[in-house]
Amino acid sequence: MVKKILFLTIFLFSSYFVAAQSIEVAASTDNDKYLIGDYIYYTIRITYDENITPLTPVVKDSITGLEFLFQEDVVTGKIGNKLSHEYNFIFSKYDSGTVNIPSITLFYQKENDTLLYSVKTDQKIIRVDLVEI
Repeated sequence: MVKKILFLTIFLFSSYFVAAQSIEVAASTDNDKYLIGDYIYYTIRITYDENITPLTPVVKDSITGLEFLFQEDVVTGKIGNKLSHEYNFIFSKYDSGTVNIPSITLFYQKENDTLLYSVKTDQKIIRVDLVEI
């Protein structure tokens, strides 16, 4: 009886790790303080297992208070046994003040699954100051 319980426990525990899927997101800016008119580089980095398909984040209209300028090409790579996508966006601001970049929701799908899952980035606060003369 003890052997059966032990076997069942090991089987369930090992199948949990086999089926586990992970995705991690991080958002950052190149600085916390800017001058009016500076380029503000905003990056979202996604690291995920091969059985996950991330969808491109919608950022252009998600950040109010900043002027969207353009999005660079997606940088793809591999970190260890995980895949990664890096999305780089360039914004600017033409007035002084504090800007709260909200958390961005990223959607993804798991292999052999039609459901959409989501994960969020952290919010980021930046400051834009006047240019001193």
